[in-house]
Amino acid sequence: MSSQCTAAVGKPVCEATKCRSCKADSECPGGPRVCMWHDDGRCATAAETVTVVDTDLQGAVANALAQNKALVLVPGLADEVVYSGNRKLAIVGKGAATINGGNKPGIHVTGGELFVRDLVVEGSRPGVRATGGKVVLESLRIRGNPGGGILIDNAGFEILNCDIRENGPGDLGGDVYFGGIRTQNLPIGQTKRIERVSLISNKAAGFSCTTAVEGSGIFVSGNAVLDISNTCAVTACQVAGPTCGATLP
Repeated sequence: MSSQCTAAVGKPVCEATKCRSCKADSECPGGPRVCMWHDDGRCATAAETVTVVDTDLQGAVANALAQNKALVLVPGLADEVVYSGNRKLAIVGKGAATINGGNKPGIHVTGGELFVRDLVVEGSRPGVRATGGKVVLESLRIRGNPGGGILIDNAGFEILNCDIRENGPGDLGGDVYFGGIRTQNLPIGQTKRIERVSLISNKAAGFSCTTAVEGSGIFVSGNAVLDISNTCAVTACQVAGPTCGATLP
């Protein structure tokens, strides 16, 4: 961040004598050290951030909504959360940030728009569930969730650079099970995009859909039953690399 660019809204970084939006957390040395590239490209400030205390992610989200703050920071282990706000909110992990929902969804979105990145979601039923609004998942490890990885039901979604493995089988009733990702009842006009995702060794279908979605860079391997259902209308890439599958540290 440059002092000459701090007054430029959404352009805190000086590059070749010009101010630009941040592209990585490393370009935001102050405050919570989080780049809000999903929003306007600013570096988040301490004034707009709530940090999870103990494992109470739900309490931190409630405080952020009540105080009109934009960012919830997860520094370690956290319990499940339900998001039903009427606006955008970001949840960003630092270090070994992990959500474990137990017998509940690790993350459940019922309204608003929730952006989540840099977290592990494990031990939940399912890992992520969206039944309204929109959820954007970026750079997540969604693993070992007995109730399945990600269930999108009547919500918009973007799933970007996520590693989804060893989940399920999630029981949807009517002899329908899912492992990695399941999308159904998608609303007309909402985003339905999946890019650079790895679906590995899930214990039911890797990716199943009731209608077509938009997708590219999807790497699949060793999922039970099938890797990708034909109804998703996407094709897996063949060799994992920078544009095929997730690239997480």
